[in-house]
Amino acid sequence: MKTLKKLFTLTCFLLLLLTKAYALIPADIFTNYTVTADGELSPMSQHLAFAMSTEKIYPNPASDRLYIRGIGNKASLALIDAWGRLVLQQPVDAGSSVAIGQLTPGVYWAQITVNGKLVYQQKIVKQ
Repeated sequence: MKTLKKLFTLTCFLLLLLTKAYALIPADIFTNYTVTADGELSPMSQHLAFAMSTEKIYPNPASDRLYIRGIGNKASLALIDAWGRLVLQQPVDAGSSVAIGQLTPGVYWAQITVNGKLVYQQKIVKQ
């Protein structure tokens, strides 16, 4: 019983310590950072953080085509499946559309890059 009480006390102490440590982490770390292809945490620009707040790829869910809006020229769209495989990659610009009818229904991660830098990402559901 004494051992259980000590374990409980230690657990409570660790939870309190973790809660305090969590409070020291800047709140924006969860919204203004992205994970790069090599698994590193990379800060997003303020422009990118703003861009993330509105959908630029529609409709969602989609069945045959995706439409792109609000991006500049010389961008590239990549669709990544749930297993992390690149299933589609092609150049896009504002107002362009991408055929997705050949893809298997499921959830995909759409990433738009400009000059090799990630500028937008969004979850897409293919029906």
